[in-house]
Amino acid sequence: MSRNLLSLAEFVQVSESEELFEFLDNEAILELCQLGNTNAFRSSQQIERSTGVRLRRILRKDTTVVDVAMALCQKLEEKHSFNWQYCGAIGLCHSHVDPNAAQELARHLANYLAVPIDRFFTINGGCCGFLELLHQGEQKLQTNKVNGPVPLLCVETPETWHDASDRLFCGIVSAGAAGTILSSEGSGHRLLQLQHQHEYIPPEQRNGGEPLFQKRTDVVTTFRGAREQHTVMSMNAEAVFCSGIEAMLDESQAGMLAATKVRRVILPHQPSGKMLRAMVDISREQRGSTPMLIHLEVGGNMLSATIPTLLAKLDEVLMINNELPLLEGDQVIIAAAGISMPQMSDHLSRGHALIEWRPTNSDQMKSEADNIAMDYVPTT
Repeated sequence: MSRNLLSLAEFVQVSESEELFEFLDNEAILELCQLGNTNAFRSSQQIERSTGVRLRRILRKDTTVVDVAMALCQKLEEKHSFNWQYCGAIGLCHSHVDPNAAQELARHLANYLAVPIDRFFTINGGCCGFLELLHQGEQKLQTNKVNGPVPLLCVETPETWHDASDRLFCGIVSAGAAGTILSSEGSGHRLLQLQHQHEYIPPEQRNGGEPLFQKRTDVVTTFRGAREQHTVMSMNAEAVFCSGIEAMLDESQAGMLAATKVRRVILPHQPSGKMLRAMVDISREQRGSTPMLIHLEVGGNMLSATIPTLLAKLDEVLMINNELPLLEGDQVIIAAAGISMPQMSDHLSRGHALIEWRPTNSDQMKSEADNIAMDYVPTT
């Protein structure tokens, strides 16, 4: 379905801020993995071969997730010169084993931005969180008819709810934060197609009915090397690997079928090196000359913040993949699949979006924001 009146402003990211985050290399991950783990990686080279990641981020010692979220809000405001009080709604994705974590972060941001808390809609979305946030933002604009733009914020700190000695996660998860502004009219990238769903995975695809994901509370290793009791996430690796690849390939193909331009690129979520290499190989015949972009080495899997972070630095991502920058009117196919937080044991979240690339003119965006402010009517 065409959505020519929905547009996305230029993406911004603070994922690479050295003031907010510090890097962990594979030597550090090797040490963490070997703490309390009998199935640890054997070398830093094995970690890089398996994960595709050389460096990933965690919060600095004196930094909190609130600091990260506020920095993202500030950067988005500086980039696009808008007033948060004139936003019709504000979307926030913050993934966590605590289902109240996103709403708690929203309360901090509401105070910081001086907007009512009911202006926020929050999701606990995991790897597919940006697409789910985009879907809910679209509903706010098209169904609820909110006035004003809808900022979309993805803020992720997965080191706070993963076991650093769990080899399924320790080498891939990374902190990050990125966002954009969704609007019903105006300049920016055009949202041409969007689909998102939570798909049931039957028992025969889950090792005889084993959960895809589950929470566990135990003494675990933190990403600073301490042994503490926390609630963390566990994963059924084989089932998630197979179902996740199939879902992302299907979503990529759906985007390909909707794309109409000669120049198009596929930007999948970046779960792990193994999954991406398998996707590239399996999809080679279907996608033909359409490139599938990989950018895991520095940054890893930032859950919902992955795709918006890479869209904020798309020229760099294209260059690393030996591709030329996009021209106005070229198309980006986004595909993602991952944990379904509300139904994590037997569902996967999956979806895709098709975006026509139209870089935002900042002066035009400011003029549109000023016009919105003049006509603004508060909504909840």
